[in-house]
Amino acid sequence: MPYKIRTKLIIAFFAIIFPFLLITGIIAFYNQNEMHKFHHALSAVTKKMQIVGQMQLLMTMAVMPANDYIITGDKKYIEKFGNLARDLEKELNELDTVLAPAGVLTSEEKALIKDLKIAWLNIKELSGRIFAIQNPVASKDAAKLMEEMDYKWSYPAIERLKKWHEIDEIEYRTAIERTQMTWVQSWTVMLIGALIMLALGVFFVFYYSKLFVRPIKVIHNGADTIAGGDFKTRLVLKTGDEIEQMANAMNKMAAQLDSLYSNMQAMVDERTAELKESEERFRSVSESAPDAIICLNGHGIIYFWNNKAEEMFGYKADEVMNRSM
Repeated sequence: MPYKIRTKLIIAFFAIIFPFLLITGIIAFYNQNEMHKFHHALSAVTKKMQIVGQMQLLMTMAVMPANDYIITGDKKYIEKFGNLARDLEKELNELDTVLAPAGVLTSEEKALIKDLKIAWLNIKELSGRIFAIQNPVASKDAAKLMEEMDYKWSYPAIERLKKWHEIDEIEYRTAIERTQMTWVQSWTVMLIGALIMLALGVFFVFYYSKLFVRPIKVIHNGADTIAGGDFKTRLVLKTGDEIEQMANAMNKMAAQLDSLYSNMQAMVDERTAELKESEERFRSVSESAPDAIICLNGHGIIYFWNNKAEEMFGYKADEVMNRSM
């Protein structure tokens, strides 16, 4: 089956690295989601702090026009109170329309908003009764109404808003700390993930390089042996991939070379025997020949000198062999 090595690598990648990537991705997604939640909570707390702080300021200022009206009797403070009332009611309405639907208000805060609305309605009513007095300066009724508004409704409401603002500040700092902690956790997870990925990558490279290098080394050594003339060498590899196919191909080649070499050796042996027989027959005939027989090579060197030549020229074969004629 082709491409088995590639298949092994892909399977190894998905078996070793993909699960880790999946787990890291899930953790990163969880941390990112947590960061988003904390960021949303931080934004909500910030908005709540702004509204509560503004309400605290407006609630403090809302009682001043009635007090100034009692002191001076000037009607302009009635209009000033109306402007402050609109701003304060706008902030109260924003608590209901912005923060309550967002789900960032606790049950205690919702109860506090209800009490603030009651306090504001009473402050508004008492201020209206004070403004209805034509001559408020040194008026005992106006002073009594002012005292009730201050001590029964205004000061307690302002103190509650102040306490609420302090709680929001603590909540704000907590939200910042949790956001920063989640951010650090996210980066820590990503850093650890990167290090583990690096370690897995190194392991993957070394393990699979060793897995592939060993059979390749076997093939290399086998090829050297075959190249040295040992055609009976056979490579034994059971990797189940292209490397095993290569080893089998080399074994087949070695078998063919061995067969060819054996046939050639048999042919050479047969031819050598024929030449030896022919040479012996030639020597037998030439030695018994009645004539002198002298054989020279292409350079004029004597390589055969029969008995008749010894008798005719008076030289033994040993004396003239390998000499120039």
